[in-house]
Order: sequence, then C-alpha cells, then structure tokens
Amino acid sequence: MPRHIAITTMVPAIAAIASLWATPVVAADGRTPYSCGTGTLVNVERVVDTIPVQSVTIVHSRRDRKGRRVEWIERTPSERQDRRYLITIEFDAVTYTGESSANAPWDFNPTRLVINDDVDVCIDRNRLVVQRPDGKTYKATIVHAVRERP
Repeated sequence: MPRHIAITTMVPAIAAIASLWATPVVAADGRTPYSCGTGTLVNVERVVDTIPVQSVTIVHSRRDRKGRRVEWIERTPSERQDRRYLITIEFDAVTYTGESSANAPWDFNPTRLVINDDVDVCIDRNRLVVQRPDGKTYKATIVHAVRERP
C-alpha cells in the first residue's frame, strides 16, 4: 500500500477517536458525573481517634554470660491512634466535607491551606479533588454534602 493512502485513511480514524475522547461522559440521568470550578475553603480539621486493639504479651527468656536465666516481658499497646483530615469546601451552592487519611507520613497535610481562600476544586461522584498550591492534587472522599437554601 502506498504511503499517502495509509495516512489519508488513518487521519479520519484518529479524528474520530479524538472526538470521542474529548466528549464528557454523561451519567444515566443526563448529568456529567463531575464538575469543576472555583470553591471556597471553609474549614480544615485534623481528627485523632483512639481505637482499642488487642494487646499482645511476649515473654523473652535467655541466659546471661554467667549462665543465669534472664526473663523480661514486652506488651504491645492496647490502643492505637487513627488520624484523618476533614476538609470542608463550599462549591456551587453546596458545602462538601471530605475525609482523607493522615496515618502515613507522606499523606498531604491540608492544614497548610488557608481558610476562606478560593481553591480550584472538582467533584467527581464521591471524590473531592482540590488543586494544591504546589500544583499537585489532593483527594478526599466526600462524607457529607449540604445544599444551601436561599
């Protein structure tokens, strides 16, 4: 097949695929499942819960240099702390509260954000996606949404 024929037949196929990719996905009720825009950061909280867990007791035994038996006991804590962030954003006449983990040291700390500042936000079904000041995104699971009444 000559080269110019292959290119002319591929261009319409690429254009068709690109047009499908550019159109937004529409949910069954006719709405797009996401919306983006500028919202206002209302509040950021760090919540620490203490959760009871089963304690484990370990008995260590060994002999010292003189041959005497030495024993000591170790116990694991009977509770652990669960840390999470709650972020509240007002967007499109709805106040969204999102929750994210704070247990890992690499989790983003949204308390660095300034309250009452405008932030770029996207609502994607049950996810709240906020544009961070460093250009990356911060994602939280929406746990509460309240529509404001006029």
